[in-house]
Amino acid sequence: MEHYDELPSLLACLVEQHDWAAIMRLDMVLGLSEDACEEASLKCLRRQPHLTSQERQQVEKRLIAFRRGGGHWEQGEVPPGKWNDGELLSFRLLFLHGAAVQLDVESAQECADICKQLRDKSTAAYFFNLVGESFRKAGSTKAAMQAYGNAYQMFEESECGKWPYVYGRLSGRLHRSVAWGCFQHGHYQDAIEMAEHSVTLFRVLLSCERSAFSEDLAASLARLEDIYQHQCRWKEALASADEAIAVLDLDEVSSADALQLIPDLLLRRSLVLRRTGGIEAALQDARNALRRYEILEGGDLGEASVGVASALQGLSEVLLEMGSLEDAAEAGKKSFDKFLELAQRFGGKYAALQYRSGLDLADMQAGCGFWEEAQGQYALAATNLMALAAEDAMAYGEAVGRALLGLAESSRRLLSPERICDEISCADAIQNYNRSIAIFSARTRAGAPVWAVYVLRAYLGLGKVLSGLRIHAEAEEAFATAKEICGSIKTSYPGCYAIEMAGCLEADSDHLASLGKLEEALGTIRKANALLDESEVALPERVLADSLRLKTREASLLLEVTGSEEAASGGFLDKAAACASSARLAGERCLVTSRDPILRRRLLGDLGRSLRLQYEIALAQHTNDPSSGALDVAFEASEALRARTLLEMLEDETVLPGGVPNDALEAYREALRRRRAAALSLTTFSSDLDGDEISEDARTRNLELIDILNAAHQAEQVALHEIQRINPTYSPRSSLRRQSLSETRHRLADVNTAAIQYTLLEQRAYAIIATINKTSVVELPLGAVDAVLQEAVSWRKGQSLHGEESDDDRELLMSLLDEILLRISSMMLSPLLEAIPKAINKLIISPHHALHMLPLHACWVEEGVRLCDRYAVSYAPSFSILAKCGQSPSSSTTTVVHACCPGRQQDRLPLADLESQVLRNAFAGCHVTEIGEGPDTASTVLQASSVADVFHFTGHAEFYPTEQLRSKLRITSHDGQECPHLWLQDVYLRFRMNPGGLVFLGACETGQLNPSPDDDYVSFPAAFMYAGAGVVLATLWRADDIASCLLAQRFYENWRGGLGAVPALAEAQKWLRGAPDRKGECLADGPAVLAYWEHSGLLDSVADSIDRRHFIRLAKAHAAEHPSTPPFGSPYYWAAFAVWGGYAAREAG
Repeated sequence: MEHYDELPSLLACLVEQHDWAAIMRLDMVLGLSEDACEEASLKCLRRQPHLTSQERQQVEKRLIAFRRGGGHWEQGEVPPGKWNDGELLSFRLLFLHGAAVQLDVESAQECADICKQLRDKSTAAYFFNLVGESFRKAGSTKAAMQAYGNAYQMFEESECGKWPYVYGRLSGRLHRSVAWGCFQHGHYQDAIEMAEHSVTLFRVLLSCERSAFSEDLAASLARLEDIYQHQCRWKEALASADEAIAVLDLDEVSSADALQLIPDLLLRRSLVLRRTGGIEAALQDARNALRRYEILEGGDLGEASVGVASALQGLSEVLLEMGSLEDAAEAGKKSFDKFLELAQRFGGKYAALQYRSGLDLADMQAGCGFWEEAQGQYALAATNLMALAAEDAMAYGEAVGRALLGLAESSRRLLSPERICDEISCADAIQNYNRSIAIFSARTRAGAPVWAVYVLRAYLGLGKVLSGLRIHAEAEEAFATAKEICGSIKTSYPGCYAIEMAGCLEADSDHLASLGKLEEALGTIRKANALLDESEVALPERVLADSLRLKTREASLLLEVTGSEEAASGGFLDKAAACASSARLAGERCLVTSRDPILRRRLLGDLGRSLRLQYEIALAQHTNDPSSGALDVAFEASEALRARTLLEMLEDETVLPGGVPNDALEAYREALRRRRAAALSLTTFSSDLDGDEISEDARTRNLELIDILNAAHQAEQVALHEIQRINPTYSPRSSLRRQSLSETRHRLADVNTAAIQYTLLEQRAYAIIATINKTSVVELPLGAVDAVLQEAVSWRKGQSLHGEESDDDRELLMSLLDEILLRISSMMLSPLLEAIPKAINKLIISPHHALHMLPLHACWVEEGVRLCDRYAVSYAPSFSILAKCGQSPSSSTTTVVHACCPGRQQDRLPLADLESQVLRNAFAGCHVTEIGEGPDTASTVLQASSVADVFHFTGHAEFYPTEQLRSKLRITSHDGQECPHLWLQDVYLRFRMNPGGLVFLGACETGQLNPSPDDDYVSFPAAFMYAGAGVVLATLWRADDIASCLLAQRFYENWRGGLGAVPALAEAQKWLRGAPDRKGECLADGPAVLAYWEHSGLLDSVADSIDRRHFIRLAKAHAAEHPSTPPFGSPYYWAAFAVWGGYAAREAG
């Protein structure tokens, strides 16, 4: 091959002679670099070819001499005959079209028509192959396959077909193209033979001249790898991808196509690595592919941008499998947006790519658990893809099957228990499952077992819908088929066999349980758990969440079978308790190690279910044996149930103050996770040990875990020291240790105090009542859970519809609240009264879920007597956080901070000055710091409150149910995410005050939270208690201005007079609603309210004359409307205020 050194001079000669046809012949014969050939040919085409016959003969002689001198692979072969003028003209037309054809299907078709007229079949084969590539890139699968077929036929019939090594590149490319066509037809064995032939041919050519054929060999290996994937031949696929990447990297190929082929191969290898368990390597390949495509994108918006979008999609799939759901969702959305941009700009094949991207996005949404969004995206993708499949079923049939399967699965997931038995609602799901089964079964039978997993999932989903419809025989047949298919993929899909089979067994178990075959269902779910526990393949992090769900399901079935005599004698209840405990510990370990917010939310939901089940099992054990200590387990489970999301966030320091580099923050978070994971591992291992028989191996393992914990703790301290070196003011929040039942009873103030812990399960509700001397548990009436949820929704909806804009609105709200309190009283309070000892006069209530939204202290206990009349009532998000509060505030306070931010113009609070005067009067002689609105108000409040005994806020508040940590106390009139408000997140992380201080939030809805079965901590009262406040007064809804001001004035008067904070508020509420307080005073009617204001002198403190007139007008209106009745007698006016905290042991001395 030494004569290759003549190529530059030969090309230069041909360019000078304007003989572009000879240059193209060189390309065919020698495998010339396409870039060099194209450049030389274009130079020729820019000139007029005026060659004399003598000049042409000289060129031809030099060409023949070059070939016979070693420029070919078998001596003695001669080139085909010279082209005539007509062929030369056709050649020129073809080259012009070939240079122009990228995604233009019409031009490609014109090229194909010209090819048919050529008498030189080798030339026709060459350009038919180019035309096929153009059609394939344009997404015209049928046309591409037809062109490839014509190319192969022409090549076989041509003279040069007898000397394949002379025309080696053309032969190799044609075999590769035909392999693609066979693959599209489903003829996988023929496709492999063709692809392997192409690879073999290019390997030989590469051994003769490396740089000329590296790209072609890599492309053929990529084609072979794709076919191997569909046959689940993962080792061969991985080897092909590795070889292709190595060839391109070794030869440092720099053509445009090769530069795009490398990241494409990385993506392919990433997929294979995912299938074979190399998830970390798959992630690295996906990221490398994305990086390479992003570099290329600057020079070529079209294909490189497609590569970027594809790489983002591949990256999102890897992240999804790893359990990084939030990052996966973000990458998937970016991919979809990129394809959408290309489709809008260029149309054509990019529109089809965008439809496929929409399908990938739906898969991502489903993987993250966003089933409603996924259903809409699947429906849109199915509609668009079916339209494309009508024209090209081979290209889009698989995508249609995926879309139909996703649509069916999302529809099934969204079916409520009430609708699952509605045949009309399930008909579409069943139809789509069957259609997807038909599509994927056909592809599987054709020799592509990769689609067998989709058939399995379709049968599984179909069985679940049929089971819900009680079509038992067909459901069992579908489940059996799914398990049979799952067994067939055990060898080809080792990475997902255990996961898929566990899913089949879980569905089968649920079906058996629905038939009442609980013992069989239990045995089946145990097989599923054992399968995951004993899997030889490392399970992805997201599958661990599925494992947690299966363990919880096993515990649930154990609880269900306890009704039989055989079960009772077999100790099933104790086994259920052990299983629920194991599920909980598994969930907590997953939660500690997981970093992804979306996966953590899923884990929290599954962990919440295991906690509720543990609570229910413990109560059943307590019923069987009250001395078993099971009630303590139930109490602790309920405490854990209330504080999942927020405590995990705070203890992981998910939100940290600014001013510290991200790498230092991430190092600290990772150290925290490792320390907590080590502590949990040690706790779990220790709990599994038998104290009487501990083996030497167990002792050794226990010591190893202790060493791991110590090392993790040291790493945490090092990371913390690094943060404090940068930000010396930072100090981590202390962990909130959960309180046991005995600890809670010990902390109660006296024998006259009772603690009530409500717990709402899915169907039942319970209350544990604890005093210093005894405990009891009360099961609330059936339907109590639904009643609470209904009333909470009704109250929130009523407030949003009517607000407080007119007298009629207020009347409607007052009437609605009265009705709600009556119903809640009968369901949630009346059953408890007999269990509360007669000597009790103080209650600390820990509500749960939607109960937090309702004023339980205003409920009736008997005719004419409300709960707050019989008991002094305070609330706590949980008794664990109540223990963190420490001592209750002392009325002999010395330092007060008043943040007065009334707003401006339309939303200004007219009584802000009046409330300021109330504070001055109440704390005369104390140090009162008043802070008004300004750009530095937030930092001033945080600094001043750090030494305060009392923090009082006057202004507006906003509560956001969907973004609770973005709720705020508005301390500036401006708005926006960057404005210096006092965000709820800041209260948790930065607010400090003297231990046991008092917080009074004189703003609307400061006591609200978003009802959740798993977290009762995300609210302003919980945040201030977490920051150290002993008592927090806040509002459950939008409070009346005058009533709020009167209540604040009376509360401080009572509290400064020596009453505790809780009775001080109770007495103030009595006085406000017209019931005589302990002094015998009250606001009995409207004229009494007006007289109170006139004699108090507070109106003189209102500096603004407009505000003063407005206030007097309101007071006179109340007097006129209520000449003989209390104007604020409705709980709408006084029950909005509630108190959190108080009655700790330290208050009693």
